[in-house]
Amino acid sequence: MEKTGSRASIVPIILAATLNWAAPREALAQGTWVTKTPMPTARWQSSVGLIGEQIYVANGYNPAIGGALTQVEAYNIVSNSWVSKPPQPFLQDAAAYSVINGLLYIAGGGNCCVGIANANAYNPGTDSWTSLAALPQAEEFPAGDTINGLFYVAGVNYTTPTTTTLDVFNPGSGLWTAKTSMPTPRYFPGACAINGILYVVGGSDPNTGNGLSTVEAYNPATDSWTTKASMPTPRTRVAVAELNGILYAIGGASREGLNPTIMHAVEAYDPTLNVWTEQPIMPTARASLQAVAANGSIYAIGGYASNEYTAFSTVEAFTPSPAISIQMYPGITINAPVGSTNEIQYVNNLGNSNWMTLTNLVLPITPYIYVDFTAPGQSQRFYRDILVQ
Repeated sequence: MEKTGSRASIVPIILAATLNWAAPREALAQGTWVTKTPMPTARWQSSVGLIGEQIYVANGYNPAIGGALTQVEAYNIVSNSWVSKPPQPFLQDAAAYSVINGLLYIAGGGNCCVGIANANAYNPGTDSWTSLAALPQAEEFPAGDTINGLFYVAGVNYTTPTTTTLDVFNPGSGLWTAKTSMPTPRYFPGACAINGILYVVGGSDPNTGNGLSTVEAYNPATDSWTTKASMPTPRTRVAVAELNGILYAIGGASREGLNPTIMHAVEAYDPTLNVWTEQPIMPTARASLQAVAANGSIYAIGGYASNEYTAFSTVEAFTPSPAISIQMYPGITINAPVGSTNEIQYVNNLGNSNWMTLTNLVLPITPYIYVDFTAPGQSQRFYRDILVQ
């Protein structure tokens, strides 16, 4: 990476190190945001999915043009352009959604602010919708994703808000199956699957409306939930997407109701380390946006600000910087240009933002193994390499 102006390019490497062998792994890197062509229809609470080279956006809400929407639009990630599709023949927004075998599945959500159990599938090849078996109960503002060809939907029973749910749809049988319920009741969480595990992030407390930092992971193999490290920034209406095995939580709101703080925070969760790191903020603060990973980037689509009065058509794409492979004995392998200046830093706890500098070095060869001989007094350290110039 090259130095641009007076700002140094920063490539952080983060890994837990011990005195013994630590397996090679990919770094969790920073990245950049770019603005893309906006959607033709501004909206929030839409259903989205990547199918081929197209990101499909269906339904949503915009009070300035009548409230609940039926517009369907497709974004081509190669040409950076949008086309309109035939409208959705029913009202359903704020639903859980996922893509299975080239079809966009949506389930639950609302119809004119009333929780529903409806489930439907969109076929972009025929621009047609198919009604599916309904959820066992109405689920307002659920979240979900696909694991091994099955659609997992986590939510809250609309008629009894303290009752949580987890239902799984099998496209082969066309049936729903109830599984162990999500431990924490919440509206508007984000969710995505990573390596066969469903992660549910944030959301609104049904009693207070406050945003949550709760993260819970569901393992289909054991039909059980595990509490994970909390998201650093509590929030609801957060967009969540997975890229290269890392979960990214993007935007959101501090709470439901009047005068929420609308956020542009971006935080990344590494499931293997169970740790969160801050990422470059999204240029446009938004809540109830959606996020889709495509072609090495995450596209943040739509959303709202100003107490839900202003819907956005904004599309911004986040691309993480290339990660650097590392090994530790204990130490790190630096893969950077020969002659570049590298600053090696560490912390003993990723909750501490005050990184300590171990050394600055001019890289003589690449790759270059740096061994931390000060580590014997520490049971664990987290390292990063900052490419100064």
